[in-house]
Amino acid sequence: MLADADAARAAAHAEAEVILEQARARAAELVSAEAVVVAAHEEAARVVERAEETARQLRRDADDYCDRRLADFEIDLGKVLSQVQAGRAKLADRLGDAGPV
Repeated sequence: MLADADAARAAAHAEAEVILEQARARAAELVSAEAVVVAAHEEAARVVERAEETARQLRRDADDYCDRRLADFEIDLGKVLSQVQAGRAKLADRLGDAGPV
């Protein structure tokens, strides 16, 4: 009878060891999976930050380009305005020279 009890106890102990080893293995898998998830979140945050910085730089470049084009346009408009004013001045002189008809 003691031999049967010892055998049962030994079998239960062996089964408990197997269960513990399986639990340890599963815990290691979960920790590994969590580490992968954490690393993935960190990498995603880095990717988003780089994308946002790239977008900021592109906006700055686009704004700079637009500002340069507008400055060129302003210069061209200034030249056209000067030409229009000169043309009107010539017309005014001619109208002043013509006198009453």
